[in-house]
Amino acid sequence: MEPSEEEKKLLASFRELDLKPKGDSKEDLHRWLTDYATLASGSVKKEPDSQPTLLMQAPRLSVFNGSSGRKDAEATYDLWKYEVNSLLQAGTRRSDLMDAVRRSLRGEAARVAMRLGTGATLEDLLAKFDSIYGTVQQKESVLAQFYSARQREVEDVATWSCRLEDLLMQAESLGKVEPADRNDKLRTMFWTGLLPHLRDKSGHKFDAITDFDRLRVEIRRMEQYDPLRETEKKPAVNKMAQSSAVSKEDPKGQKLEARIQQLTAEIERLKKQQAEPDAPTSYRDRRGGSRGRGRGWGGQQSASSRAGPAGEDEDVPTCYRCGEKGHIRVGCRVRLDHSAKHLNGKGPTGKGGL
Repeated sequence: MEPSEEEKKLLASFRELDLKPKGDSKEDLHRWLTDYATLASGSVKKEPDSQPTLLMQAPRLSVFNGSSGRKDAEATYDLWKYEVNSLLQAGTRRSDLMDAVRRSLRGEAARVAMRLGTGATLEDLLAKFDSIYGTVQQKESVLAQFYSARQREVEDVATWSCRLEDLLMQAESLGKVEPADRNDKLRTMFWTGLLPHLRDKSGHKFDAITDFDRLRVEIRRMEQYDPLRETEKKPAVNKMAQSSAVSKEDPKGQKLEARIQQLTAEIERLKKQQAEPDAPTSYRDRRGGSRGRGRGWGGQQSASSRAGPAGEDEDVPTCYRCGEKGHIRVGCRVRLDHSAKHLNGKGPTGKGGL
């Protein structure tokens, strides 16, 4: 049976499109043509690929107990508040953030939150904490601390720069410093407050580098090879600070330290007394010192005065008749009669039987 004109046109179209219909019957051919037309028109909607469901972890904050100055405080208030603001800007849900805040509070800080009640918002809690733990310094005072800050002897360059940044951050939070001026102020005050020997050697670096962080890196590199770096004095300073801190906390330590200081002062006084020589006493002074007690010269001198001062030259001769130094018995002319009586009167006989 010869195909009709329509069938010939249909077969020619299949050849041009390079299509090979599938089907053994008229119904199969109709179904194939329908599916092909649907695919060609793009009306078939592909099902989206299934994506795995991710469970979000609850946000966590550092522990804050309201005692920033104590050793057991895990985070200061400004650091804790920074973490809260970071989560808030990241789009964390208020309910999740408030739960994280409550879990991070301990001690007195938790009691402050408890007094606000369960219906308190995050803004209410932060306002209450600012009034209790926030800075209360005047703007001018904080800025004055920043301009008068200097590097300490026990500080390295990194510690000094971080302390300076903290001071500037406080002034910036109070509105005294513009963010655009932050780099210039830090760079200038960082170099100005350096230790003298570091500042003298790094002047050319300060003139050539305009970025604060780059300047800090260069000066840290200079500090590393600094021959005047006193690394051995730092432990001694730390030990002195620890001993003073222990003595302040322990009353017995205070008493012991006071006793040690007293004994040290007493030892120094005794050393000075031993080092000072006795005043020299001349023979004329010893003779005249006893005038007025009799008609002769000092015959009634004490044994200590006759013996002479300690430390006197041992080679000076001593008279065995009168006990005086400077001459011998032969030719001694010292009068030994101290009774002030007539020579024929009865009285005690002086030394030597005269």
